Amino acid sequence: MAALRTKNITDAAAFIESTETASALFYDTEEANILTATTPNIMDTLKKANRRRSIGMYSTTAYAGAALLGRAAGLNTGLANSAFTLAYKTLSGVTVDNLNTTQLDNIKKYNGNAYVNYGGRYDLFVKGVMANGTHFDEVLNLDQLVSQIQIAVMNLLTSVAKIPQTDDGVAMMGNAIVPVCESARIRGAIAPGIWKREPILNLNTGDALPTGYVVLAETIASQSVADIAARKAPPIYVPVKLAGAIEFVVIGVVVDQ
Repeated sequence: MAALRTKNITDAAAFIESTETASALFYDTEEANILTATTPNIMDTLKKANRRRSIGMYSTTAYAGAALLGRAAGLNTGLANSAFTLAYKTLSGVTVDNLNTTQLDNIKKYNGNAYVNYGGRYDLFVKGVMANGTHFDEVLNLDQLVSQIQIAVMNLLTSVAKIPQTDDGVAMMGNAIVPVCESARIRGAIAPGIWKREPILNLNTGDALPTGYVVLAETIASQSVADIAARKAPPIYVPVKLAGAIEFVVIGVVVDQ
């Protein structure tokens, strides 16, 4: 039965990773090999497969993964300042597991998660990462941004008589993308910062992004005759700075008498 469950999770993770629709797999397991860092185990398998869209938690509570999914869905309101991480959240209907430090470290080693008690006071989910180590909120925020940009551009294409194949026409498409990025900024998903990746058009490494995003496009003059004949827009780029999150802190108390 355990082997069948492991295969089902593995197969579901592979499907989720390959589907065109942006999706995520939430699963729970109480596989003993995870606690003792013994392989094979499901978390090690998904980590080695570099699954970016699967998030698993060790739990002895049935359907704990569904509770985690419900928590994530409930937090994702889309309102101002609603961006969230899964770290340190409480889970309804899930009992904390009495794990020692070594067992919890072994779970984390496989990019797994758990629901545990700290200090006899806090029941907390740690630490909110996918099987490949990416934080869940990064996956969610980027999926939302990409989807909403696609919808905004599609709404433009279907709501006007035509978009001229000129730089002004390209600007119309860029203007449709700006409110989507602004909404992500208001939610707290993206924030002002310094662009640290490779240059894109006139955005250089080290340049400031005062709003956390910018919409850039190549010119019509740069297009090939074939692309113009095919009525293609020149490439549009949307560099964004994720707001990130603080989840760990070191505090020094310095005393003088």
